[in-house]
Amino acid sequence: MEKKNPGLILLQAGMILPAAVLFSIKTDLPHVLAFTVLALIASLFMRTTIHLSDRTVIYSTLTCVLTAFIFDYVFPINEGRYGVLDGVFRTNFTVPVLLYGAVTLTYFPFRNYSIGLSAGMTLIALLCSGDILGGREANEFIPFDTFVFNHIYGVYACCITIHICFLVLCLEKARTPAVSGIRFRYFSRLRNIIRAFSLIGIPITVGLIVFFFIKNEKLFIELENFLLRTGLRQSFNAPSKTVFRDKVELNSTISPEFEKNRDKVVLRAISTNPPGYLRGRVYTVYSKGAWSRPETDKVKLPAERRVGTLSYSTFSLPDFEKTLSDSDYYRINILTDNSFLSDVLLLPGNVRQIDAVADNISVEYGGCFVPDSWRKDGAYTALCSSARQDSAFQSPPPEPKTNRTLQVPGNVRPVVKAFTDEICNKLNSKKNNMETVFRIMKFLRENYTYSLDFIPDPKEDPLIYFLKEKKQAHCELFATAAVMMLRVRGIHARYVTGFYVEEMHPSGAYYVGRIGNAHAWVEAWIENEQRWILIEPTPPTGIPNFKYEWGKLESWSDWIREIYLKAFADLRRGYFADAMIFLFASATNYIYFIVWHPVRGVAVVGIILALILFRYIHRKKLKPIATPEPMKILRKEFAKLEKKAMKIAGLSRENSMTVNEWIQSLDHNGDPASAALKNALAAYVDVRYSTPSPDPDKLRIFREKAAFFMSRKFDKA
Repeated sequence: MEKKNPGLILLQAGMILPAAVLFSIKTDLPHVLAFTVLALIASLFMRTTIHLSDRTVIYSTLTCVLTAFIFDYVFPINEGRYGVLDGVFRTNFTVPVLLYGAVTLTYFPFRNYSIGLSAGMTLIALLCSGDILGGREANEFIPFDTFVFNHIYGVYACCITIHICFLVLCLEKARTPAVSGIRFRYFSRLRNIIRAFSLIGIPITVGLIVFFFIKNEKLFIELENFLLRTGLRQSFNAPSKTVFRDKVELNSTISPEFEKNRDKVVLRAISTNPPGYLRGRVYTVYSKGAWSRPETDKVKLPAERRVGTLSYSTFSLPDFEKTLSDSDYYRINILTDNSFLSDVLLLPGNVRQIDAVADNISVEYGGCFVPDSWRKDGAYTALCSSARQDSAFQSPPPEPKTNRTLQVPGNVRPVVKAFTDEICNKLNSKKNNMETVFRIMKFLRENYTYSLDFIPDPKEDPLIYFLKEKKQAHCELFATAAVMMLRVRGIHARYVTGFYVEEMHPSGAYYVGRIGNAHAWVEAWIENEQRWILIEPTPPTGIPNFKYEWGKLESWSDWIREIYLKAFADLRRGYFADAMIFLFASATNYIYFIVWHPVRGVAVVGIILALILFRYIHRKKLKPIATPEPMKILRKEFAKLEKKAMKIAGLSRENSMTVNEWIQSLDHNGDPASAALKNALAAYVDVRYSTPSPDPDKLRIFREKAAFFMSRKFDKA
């Protein structure tokens, strides 16, 4: 360890802080600046440096990375602030790592490369912090953003200039002693030239570059927008697996991508019972073989904002009055995979409240929930009135003025009416809603078969082609047929898409939803009961509740994935204690799942015992040789001498320097302290390397010379 130089740390702080301040203002992340300042203050008050070794370097690097990683989840950057460089380098993570790394260098002994590393890290952070062409949003936590954003070029030029000035001062403070003679005059002249260029030329160069950006700001904005439009940001996201679109095209066939990825897990649901039908979008208008949604007003759900930034919000349905305790409601915690793209939440029909990390959640006509600024990695929780798997959304009741849920296109009405008249056989559907529903479902299930190989006829409406000729298709055609048949009988109906989730993971900890679980069904209004009900017209063979054969490795890896998603969702919501408890409980269950098996468990325990036994035998063979007592005395005395040398005269030895190199570096020039230390070190070399075991007489001589130096008697000599 070496004594720290507070002046050098302050100069390094002047080099680091401009980048930390500018980045925190740009991203509205005050914790980055706070951590940087606190770490610099702690470094300033430390008297000695941290020992430089492979272990301390690795631990420090991991600390910087983990700190930036965890707080990127807890304090996410608003994606509206992303610029081009942010999308390429992920500056919400990399810049904090660089800043924390530059601060960490102040904790270690100074080396020639320390200033270079620190300058390089902070310079990259500064470059990324100046990229705000696409993200001038008002800050919530850091003030002065208006001034900075309005004068960004001037502020940025000042930060660069301050950084370079402190860099020059750091290099001057840390320079090695100059040599004498002609070489001294040469290096002194060169150093003065570099100083002049740094203090005058570099700020002018920075000013010219900023002036160029100001003059061509429009060009750079257009370039950035072009890159963003061509999908630069999206190129770093995982490939999408499925999307709920605004329109459902029945004229298109099942895509090869769907077939290829039908077993891909895209959501995980933690609940005591299978979630069943999770609604996504609701469609009411059918025309030319396609379902669409008319433009309707979105109603924002009332929200209860949680205190603090590390939390979620609770969104309630407008008509919800909480009359029961939390334990009496049924909860489903839904974790969506990053590869699942959807701008709507998948929820049961009887949902009453939603916990989510989002600014707002709006509900569209028929119960389609659209979040605003939703953080997917925070997951979301549905609070339901019961654990029913087939519940329908109860709002709104049919509107007599629009009758949008009774609309039937003119080209399909005659065909559908002919079928339904035969099915219902003069049944009064207004008085027997449920009987009408039952007969239509029975007809479709008994006379048509489920198949993914439906190829539409381009000359005919796919619904007519399915009913009259093909008679086999996927769930979308069955749901469409049921909706049209109910509507021609005067029963309000709507077309719903979502997921059917019933498959439990082998661990029993959660349920999984795969791409193959995407489904379409019907909700019908029962007039005499004044409620919506869920109708499943697809034959049982087409309901996507297939049982997947899990592989052992696949099962374990998916379980780890679920633990990861759940833990970070808890962190995102501010449940730090819950996240830690969940990780501990999951690790315990995972070990139990692996070990508690008649074959696997015995094998794992056997391997562990064998490793312990091997380690024990190996350590026994490598029993350390006892150090002779004179050698212990020699080492102890040398350590005292080295410590005293630093304390008395500042004559320290670098970690990589041998004792002989230390002796050669002590050019005393009449300095009694250096001369006395040199004599003591020479005596140490003589006793340490002369014989295998220290000679008692030489050891005594070394101890006398070391005591002479440490007692400072050389001052009187």
